[in-house]
Amino acid sequence: MKTSCPPLLLPSGKPLLQLWFGNFFEPWLSNRPRVAAAMKEIAEMGFNSINLDSKPWEDFFARYAGEPASNYVGMQEFMMEQAHALGMGHSFLAVYLNGDNLFPDLRDVPAVRGEEAIGADGKSLETYKYWSDKAQATMLDHVKGLTTLYRDGHIRFDRQGPALPIHTMFDPALKPSFDQEGRTRYMTWLEDRYGGDIAAVNARYGTRAGSFDELRPQDYWLKPDELHYVTCAWPEPEDYERATPDLYKWIDNQTWIAAEVVAFFGAMHAKYRALDPELFLFPVLAQWGMFFTPPGNRWWDMATRALDPYRVAPHLDAAMFIASPINPENDPDAAALSAEFSIMRNANLGRPFIAGLFLGRHVHADLYRTVSPAEALGTAAAHGASGITSYGYGGADDGGVIQHLDKGFKESVAIGNRWAEKVLPLVSSRRRLREAVLLFPRASHQLETMMNPQGCQHRMDLLGWYRQLTDTGLNVDILHPDQITDGTVADWSVLVLPTDSCYRFAPDPALEEALGQWVRNGGVCLHGPDNALAAAAFGITQAPAERDCLDLGHRLLVPNGWTTCAYPDTEPLAIFPRSGAIGIGLTTYGKGRVLSIGYAHGFSYGTRLKAVPYGYHSGVETVTAQLCHNHPITRELRNHQPPGRWIGGLGIETGWFEDSVVVVNHRSVPLDTSLVAGSGTHWQYDVGKPLLLPHAAVYFTC
Repeated sequence: MKTSCPPLLLPSGKPLLQLWFGNFFEPWLSNRPRVAAAMKEIAEMGFNSINLDSKPWEDFFARYAGEPASNYVGMQEFMMEQAHALGMGHSFLAVYLNGDNLFPDLRDVPAVRGEEAIGADGKSLETYKYWSDKAQATMLDHVKGLTTLYRDGHIRFDRQGPALPIHTMFDPALKPSFDQEGRTRYMTWLEDRYGGDIAAVNARYGTRAGSFDELRPQDYWLKPDELHYVTCAWPEPEDYERATPDLYKWIDNQTWIAAEVVAFFGAMHAKYRALDPELFLFPVLAQWGMFFTPPGNRWWDMATRALDPYRVAPHLDAAMFIASPINPENDPDAAALSAEFSIMRNANLGRPFIAGLFLGRHVHADLYRTVSPAEALGTAAAHGASGITSYGYGGADDGGVIQHLDKGFKESVAIGNRWAEKVLPLVSSRRRLREAVLLFPRASHQLETMMNPQGCQHRMDLLGWYRQLTDTGLNVDILHPDQITDGTVADWSVLVLPTDSCYRFAPDPALEEALGQWVRNGGVCLHGPDNALAAAAFGITQAPAERDCLDLGHRLLVPNGWTTCAYPDTEPLAIFPRSGAIGIGLTTYGKGRVLSIGYAHGFSYGTRLKAVPYGYHSGVETVTAQLCHNHPITRELRNHQPPGRWIGGLGIETGWFEDSVVVVNHRSVPLDTSLVAGSGTHWQYDVGKPLLLPHAAVYFTC
């Protein structure tokens, strides 16, 4: 058996199955019988650890100094006692955001503040300067106090090296500061970015500054009066279309934030190591998802934060965020959860990872009326997770409401946890097969919010491709552009470029060269319309095309999405019949090949929006992308399946390992697994037949 690294297991040999308990408001602060009952229920649901929502208010620091515990601190101590008595460990969510509180009116105890960022109006932005030594020292003091005073019973991983997990640097939302120090910091960066050429800045920003010192906040920052400690302003759709000064300000603002976030994690990594070499740095990078955040919610749109999980991961022991089964069209969707797990797994490529999972109802969609908790836990296993941190219980918002959910929901959580306890050590110690890649749209992730409708559609393109690949029975990995340029992608044979509409604003010549070389060496690349990366890497040109169905020979494919185009210099695989233009074309490129697709295939495959058969009526059979089983794309993908592989079909996800497979049934009907070449050794629901129940999972030894 091959394994790249040992899994992250507790000294008991069991995986971490942790629940975030957000106990920072009444009645939890005073009602000890209710808290004791909650701890018992959490243990009964199969969790072996609680993650305490330990915000740095002044009463925690007073406790570190030896003063009596307040209600808040005392209740956390009581929770630890109750958890330990039930065989559970504890850890801390040492939250920061102005020393944190997202809900500052819930308590009358002041937060411990670091050095604060200042807005353009001279007032505090109610968040700290991430680069400030003083602010960082406050974080270190809080973590030191928690892990010193409450070290007994704290969870550990049974491994060499750092072993004491701590959730620090929570949900980062870095903001600028317009005081003199903050302005100097940004101006130094901006001047370096433009090589000291103020004329180039003026040309982009529409300003007339004689020097960088003359730029005012509104000149160099997009609508600074709209900055908030969580969110900000962003460009409108027409800004992207016309490449306006607002767009260029935004690009520079976001690029600066992205660099500062990476620098912040790098600085804190060194400081935490010096503070306590045993600390296992394990933050919650995002509370409501990373690439698929709740549509229409400006607070949690991660594109406003310029946080790249792949680039901060090297400064952490485990990069994790909370993922939800919700897609960009605001529908419950297990595929979206799986795609987020793929991002987590590949940000931690080459080492174990802990999956972050939202469990509960949701203000935007009743997620678990469609996706079962056991199914969600099974999806984490299909990705080879070492453990799972779930959110949550006892909170003041929709993220901590398991206590209010019905018996059926809680039973599904318990079944999923008991199954995961057995299966996660098996899958996390095995090599997951590398088969198909989706390229993470780095530029759009950083520059295009889901508050713009196009942002939702473009993210849906990645998700539809993800679903197409999993429906074809392939393992899917979402790799970062850096993992293309460093040669990591050499282990895969097929790569899809989903829409990255902002790539033209942030081109990467090294990526273009590496991608071209990978195909020349024998790789197969698929891409859709208006793909600036494909055009630069392969020299493929496109032409305008009338919106039309595609003639696949046996029927017509009805495309969907925001545009269609043709590829006149390619070998035709499918044409638009009214014009005869090439709608899907093939280019041989060295030893490899490129499939150019003249419509947004991922969006077409994944959207719930109805596709219209343009101009075709009776006597012509038309199908949508998801139902076209003899599509040139599907035929190409089948070439990358291992011979004889069992394929479950649409809505069936398989995680293939070197000698085993996890099968997750995302459909509403049972699945006959009798043709799987192996034995079902761990079923979530064993009904005595080779039937995998709807919204459930099974582990097979092959």
